[in-house]
Amino acid sequence: MGILELAKQRGFSSDRQAISPHVVPRKLRPNSQKFYDKDLELWHEYEGEFGSSDPRDMRVMKHFAEFLALGTTGKLDKENELPTTDSVRNKMRRFYSNWQRETHQTIPTEITRSMAPYIEGELAEKLGLKNINRAQGYLTTENFVKLHEKLWFNDHHDYVHEGYRVDNATLLNCHCFTSARLAELCEAKYKDVVFMVGWKEGEPELKLKIQRRICKGKDKNQPEHILYEKLSSDRGPPPLYAQPILFFLANFLSSGAIKGDPALEDMLNYIPPQNRRHWIFEWKDEMLESPIFPEWDADGPKPLARSPCNWSHQASRWAIRAGFVDGCGMHCPRRDSLLKANDSGASIEQVLKYADQQNSAVLRRNYLGSMNTIDGAGCFLGMDLRQDLTEDFRSASMRWIMDLPLGLSAQAQAELEQQDDWMKISQNIKLLTLQIEHDGTSGITREQLKARRKQYYVKRRRLEATKLREIQKNQPLEYSSERKPHEQSDWRHGHFARVMDLLPERKRLSHTLFSAVPLRSDEGLAALRDLIALRKNPCHIAYQDALVLFRNAIARAGYCPVHFGKEECPAHQRLRQFWDKSGWQRHVSTCVLQYIQAAKSPDNLPCPHPDCPVQAQSSKQLWAHLEDIHSVSQGPTKKRKSSQGDHQDFMPAKKFRTQPQVGGSRTYDEFWKGGISCVSVGWISSGAKAIPGVPTECNASFSSDIGRSDRIWDEHDDASLGSDTTHSSPSASSANTVYSSQVDDMSLRSWSCGQSTNRSWLNLEVEDQRLTLLATLEGDDSPQFSPIAPSDELNPTPQEYSLFTSIPLSQHSDSNSINLEDEVSGRSPDFLQSSSVIAMQDQDVASLVCHEAGYGGERPETERLQIVSSVSHNVDAIDPRLYTDQDSQEQEKTSGINASSPTQSHPEELHTSQPAALDADENVWEVDKLLAKWKQGRQILYLVRWKGFSDDDNSWERRRDISTHLVNDFDARFLDNGGNHEGIELLDQRLRRGHVEYLVKWKGRPGCENSWEKASTISRFRIQEFQESHGISG
Repeated sequence: MGILELAKQRGFSSDRQAISPHVVPRKLRPNSQKFYDKDLELWHEYEGEFGSSDPRDMRVMKHFAEFLALGTTGKLDKENELPTTDSVRNKMRRFYSNWQRETHQTIPTEITRSMAPYIEGELAEKLGLKNINRAQGYLTTENFVKLHEKLWFNDHHDYVHEGYRVDNATLLNCHCFTSARLAELCEAKYKDVVFMVGWKEGEPELKLKIQRRICKGKDKNQPEHILYEKLSSDRGPPPLYAQPILFFLANFLSSGAIKGDPALEDMLNYIPPQNRRHWIFEWKDEMLESPIFPEWDADGPKPLARSPCNWSHQASRWAIRAGFVDGCGMHCPRRDSLLKANDSGASIEQVLKYADQQNSAVLRRNYLGSMNTIDGAGCFLGMDLRQDLTEDFRSASMRWIMDLPLGLSAQAQAELEQQDDWMKISQNIKLLTLQIEHDGTSGITREQLKARRKQYYVKRRRLEATKLREIQKNQPLEYSSERKPHEQSDWRHGHFARVMDLLPERKRLSHTLFSAVPLRSDEGLAALRDLIALRKNPCHIAYQDALVLFRNAIARAGYCPVHFGKEECPAHQRLRQFWDKSGWQRHVSTCVLQYIQAAKSPDNLPCPHPDCPVQAQSSKQLWAHLEDIHSVSQGPTKKRKSSQGDHQDFMPAKKFRTQPQVGGSRTYDEFWKGGISCVSVGWISSGAKAIPGVPTECNASFSSDIGRSDRIWDEHDDASLGSDTTHSSPSASSANTVYSSQVDDMSLRSWSCGQSTNRSWLNLEVEDQRLTLLATLEGDDSPQFSPIAPSDELNPTPQEYSLFTSIPLSQHSDSNSINLEDEVSGRSPDFLQSSSVIAMQDQDVASLVCHEAGYGGERPETERLQIVSSVSHNVDAIDPRLYTDQDSQEQEKTSGINASSPTQSHPEELHTSQPAALDADENVWEVDKLLAKWKQGRQILYLVRWKGFSDDDNSWERRRDISTHLVNDFDARFLDNGGNHEGIELLDQRLRRGHVEYLVKWKGRPGCENSWEKASTISRFRIQEFQESHGISG
């Protein structure tokens, strides 16, 4: 059969009219097609503005070139932000090509050739275009070492998975040891790699070859990149991080790509067969199409190949963390690799083949650079020729700063926030946030507002990045690492040294990888095992809600697994962090009990943690699971009883807690009705920090046995939480009642009005995790517990906070004596005959806020703390203002105020004439003046005098609850006076640890709040007055 007959048989058509008569250009790659289409869109936009235009007209093309130049933002011209002449020429060249492809017409050659001189000459002079290029960087051996030192020795960056770190090291080595491009490596699959073992000097040697099937639009004659194990020199083998096969071998073994799944030791024991000099390892069939360098998440590798752009950006950020100001593009290692290949003595043909280039001009112009490696002086004088003339200069092309700042300093951040652009963006964000949080905003509108706000967040981050880049580029060169204690560098440079003990693989690799030993040595095997572990192990920690302590320091905050699984709760409740382990344990134990009681079926109890799939068949099984997996035990933290108490003949002395008394006609019956939740009052811990209501001496006065064995948490095992809490009215002869609570799991607060002894302090603790009443019945030394129905207790109420900071003791009290715990066995407790309770009006009681920032979100004052008691002889010991105004409960539930108001501290029955509120519905009252300021850590409180009230009603308020202009005015006076002036009186002076301190009485506050304050916080005029009145010389 002839050719014509065979062609017709296969469908050959004789109709030539159906064939396109146009020239067929080469097909573009997808990424190139995007740029071509973008430039063609600019042409359509130009035609839309100026009408139909013909690019074959010289004037049209010159006008269009000017349009592109003025409409493009340049990166190299920082002053005018105009593009360079090369950028405009490239855009015009892409436009010619794509317009001709789309229209099948040809632009005359005289027009296309005229554009280059026009842009570089006439247009550049008219617009001020610059003919500059980005400086060429070279990743020399010195720079290569610094990158690996950063990656393995002190890199603070936390990758989503440590597999990225191992793959980054592999990719960097490939770019330095070969001429491979980004796509050749990132898109390579296992089928593109030939891995074998051969012989080298009588020893087995592993080696591999990478050949990407398609790269840069070509599918044939692709370069083959070879890497091998046996590297040697007069100085011995290179360090392990520079071993070409090390990271690839870890990759192959961790991914299980080799048939038979050989172990590490087996891989290193393979030798070629007797009839061949090599042995090729075969890949598993299911791994042939898998990428060698995949994307990663916390669980491990994904089936997607790594994006070349992703690797390029990560490499540049890695270089910046290493101190290279301008980062590192992947042309830097390729450029240095080709330059060294050209100097190796290979022919130009071999160099072009190695570089996969067809034109030597590209190699000469873009890679070899302008530095000549020929030793001119040595050649002229006939001396030994040097091969390293340009090495240091090439290294310096990548500017390196030893302690390059990686974040904005506080001062730089403050300066940035004062700029107009930042302030405008922040204001827009606030306005959008208010609209988003408005109840009347619809769902669709809210999503649109969130999208707009996200754009503003992006703009603000760009401002930060621009400011940081400006600071980094202006850093002076430093070559000394010696710093004084006050000259600390960026914390990120030393972060890994602080946490390396938590990362054993990385800690070992920081030493083994820098050992110059062979791959098959003990160090090499150890490094391989650690690299395999980094790639194989999941990078997230198994969900543990327990607070973790490491050497008496908090390594991880605690969370509540029950609240964590409540998606209906706001984020500040679900993600609340507990920093006190006993408080966390009490809270979690309570929440789990509630969770079990609320379950529909006791035989099917899923784990409350949202990420845990375990289904328990009983409450006992659930508790066992929580304790084993989540470190949540069933019982609260208990303290062991004293060894003396264990002796059967030992009769422990009765321990009495503070018994606050209150006068009035109210009886127990009024307060026990309705199952009131009871809070306890106990002792402060010796390590607590003082606030204005707790002088420093108070903490030091407590004996060492406080809280030793008599703790509110030592409850009976048979106390079932959540049961009925209604009690009958106890008589005056009932047992003395003990109360205790914790202030938001932080240090406990103390508050009292002592009379004569240093032990006269009433210490209030409010337990925000479980509210339990400990009643010691008369004639019975063993504590009895009454269960309380707890709440989620994640939102502290301002009124509870004001118990310590805003509520003064009543001026109506004619006795300041508050009875104290008597831990001395021989002391008579007759004055503690009647019992008292501190009750919450609502069972959904919340914890106290312990500092200005708070640990919970804002919420209305739904509960108020009240102290009630039976009739006793000391009727005025308790401030009547602690009573709850029952008629105002509903109003308080709807009010959104966060600090105590004058009416909250002083009920109506205590004032005959009370000023009106500025906004009675919102419970907003007018401030007359700010008198003083007190700060402890991050907590800042202001002493407020209310307009229309006497100084006896002054209260401590948080900064965020006071208008900004009042705070600014007071802070200005504070600075002018050098400290607190108007609201204080100095009572005494002492020298403590080399610093002068003064005993301060706060204006309008009870004497129990007197506290020692540093001289730096007190007005110099007050200090001068005190010194003059006491005859003390300055």
